[in-house]
Amino acid sequence: MCRICGKYKCPPTCPEYEGESAERGRAVGLCSVCGSVICEYDDMEFSYGKPYCIDCYNKESEGENMTEAVKIDASERLRKADEYLRGYQLNRKLLRLDRYEKEFFHTDESDIEAFGEAPIARARMFEIRHFIMGMENSNEKLLLYYHYIKGEPVERCGELLGVSRSTAFRMKAKALRLAAERIERRKTSN
Repeated sequence: MCRICGKYKCPPTCPEYEGESAERGRAVGLCSVCGSVICEYDDMEFSYGKPYCIDCYNKESEGENMTEAVKIDASERLRKADEYLRGYQLNRKLLRLDRYEKEFFHTDESDIEAFGEAPIARARMFEIRHFIMGMENSNEKLLLYYHYIKGEPVERCGELLGVSRSTAFRMKAKALRLAAERIERRKTSN
């Protein structure tokens, strides 16, 4: 619906009138998100009574224009990214337990398998650290580093970065979205 004339099809007197295109047809409205003109032959969707261009409707950002399937998919990707990054602390604990076992239970190398968990844990830790350090320089990268590598709570990360607690949690959400996108790109390139 046009913001100026209030109609889906702007009359020629409306400043938003785009005319008629041979390939796209008449202008019938504006996208509720990006404001682009939607013509009669364009793909468009209606959600909550508002028109959306197909790109905005399918966009995987938060908001009311997302379909339920996209919301579930996005939250699943964020959960997987969080789980992947939490692997650093898990492997660190595994190495600590391995060291503790050797020191206090006096296990030697002949008691354990030829290939123990320690080399695999170190390799995974290196992979996760390399993943975070390979991200674009930003506050989100620093937050991921302090939170997942150094093991600081999000509130403390916010203090270190000089932002409020709520901003730190928003930064973590954005950082996880960036990490999830990077994981997806890495999967598709392999």
